[in-house]
Amino acid sequence: MQLRFIDIDPSKHETPLLAVGVPEGADGSTGLLAALDRALAGAVGRALSSGDMSGRTGDEIVLYGSGSGPERVALLGIGKPDEVDAEGVRRLAGRAVRTAERLRLSQLSIALDGLAGAEPVVR
Repeated sequence: MQLRFIDIDPSKHETPLLAVGVPEGADGSTGLLAALDRALAGAVGRALSSGDMSGRTGDEIVLYGSGSGPERVALLGIGKPDEVDAEGVRRLAGRAVRTAERLRLSQLSIALDGLAGAEPVVR
């Protein structure tokens, strides 16, 4: 397994799959979710406002991009934002890998932007 850190705007990162943790209560109006919403022509906002993605642990939806940036974006619910910790980040990564495997992809990227629980983990 190859693991590397890339400092790039995730909404412009060309990858077969970009996995993003979505906390409960996220409305997509700021940060990474807002950038992805613009890149995906409003698809993130529609998924959130329809209730298809509520951010509960276990929620998952795959959106498809067009043009530049990620080909697919997996929105993965991570639960309450104040309860995200190192274990939650580890589980997010595992779910992202399983999503990539289900889609028969050999590469994926995981965006940890905005996940307070990821800060002590990523060094």
